[in-house]
Amino acid sequence: MYPEGRYRCDFVVNNTFVEFFGLSNVSGVCLNYNEIIVRKREMCKKHNIRLIEIYEKNLYNLDQFLSKKLGIEIKQKALFY
Repeated sequence: MYPEGRYRCDFVVNNTFVEFFGLSNVSGVCLNYNEIIVRKREMCKKHNIRLIEIYEKNLYNLDQFLSKKLGIEIKQKALFY
């Protein structure tokens, strides 16, 4: 949970917040969604919390993307149903 507000991150891995911002580029999404993204970034910066942002473009090579960002080897492929 974020230190301020009622926000929760999608995942926590090794004390790193991981967020999938899947609606950020969807037309018609209210501005509030993008404002929340900005608030989450600001809170992480203010409280020295590492934040990994995942977008739709990252899903195609998610294993490699997360391995690089987290600095760990991912041994099992991510499966999407």
